[in-house]
Amino acid sequence: MVTGTIVNVLQGKNCGFIKAEGAKDVYFSLNAFRGESPVRGLTVSYTLRTMPDGRIRAVNVRPSTSIMNRAPPCGNGNEEFQSLLAQNFELPLGRVARGVLQSDRLDSIKEFISTANHMAIIHRKRPAGTQQFFRELARPGLLDETVAIVNRQSAKEDIRVLLQRDAQISPELQRSPFFETWLDDMAAVTEMFSEALGTDRVCFWLGSHRGCGRYHVDRVSFRLLVTYKGIGTEWLPEEAVDREAWRTGLSNDKILKDKSAVQNIPQWDVAVFRGGPEGVIHRTPDQASRRDTLLMRLDHPSFYDVCRPVEHNGKLVY
Repeated sequence: MVTGTIVNVLQGKNCGFIKAEGAKDVYFSLNAFRGESPVRGLTVSYTLRTMPDGRIRAVNVRPSTSIMNRAPPCGNGNEEFQSLLAQNFELPLGRVARGVLQSDRLDSIKEFISTANHMAIIHRKRPAGTQQFFRELARPGLLDETVAIVNRQSAKEDIRVLLQRDAQISPELQRSPFFETWLDDMAAVTEMFSEALGTDRVCFWLGSHRGCGRYHVDRVSFRLLVTYKGIGTEWLPEEAVDREAWRTGLSNDKILKDKSAVQNIPQWDVAVFRGGPEGVIHRTPDQASRRDTLLMRLDHPSFYDVCRPVEHNGKLVY
């Protein structure tokens, strides 16, 4: 076994890098991690393995310490994490969320925050013109992912600037009337979520690179998702979940008790998940991993420290 320190965790790319003394950084898949969710600065032990293509990878990566210095985006919960959430987001300890709040009003997000529900689903009608617009927008290379802090008071213009910076959207597509409709929608959802959290800004992520194919709960206080193209987030009603299988790290097929009960969030519907160990079990559908998708994700602004771009080997990586 080799000991090193995690120097990078790329949740969207489902991988990370470990630095051992006197050695080059070594790649590991998050699926190869055993224990608490990996975070930068965590000391780990691992085994080096030569893959069939000749590359060296770290496998059987295990934490050498249980110290958690910040809340990662997803994974199994524990009492230490509950305390961290209570400290950072003022959530009551021991609170067990129950049920799903369903509504057709966007401002129901504010109501959900003060309830004890697992999640909220805001049902919305897709506006005309979505299919053609997103067929053009979701072409490979146009928008992989962008992440930044977006201010409530200037949400639309902040998002517009992000798209100009990180997306290769043609001038013709930007002149489409639906482009402004889309910006208005993202801004309205961002403003409402920020108001519900009681913050002046949020951590905004938009992209076609979706991870977390394993059933999990979010390790943030609240997370909002909107799928604009492709299949929406897969979630499980409580009666379809074997929570003991999830807590002990068993595979998806062991966690899922009833395949017929699997639910997906429809396109344009707004889903807000409550984090923590009693949160709703969900994952990215397998079909969404092929990138024919576009997802907006909003988090508390403090989450930006986890998901912001970082430099690795001289390159900026999201």
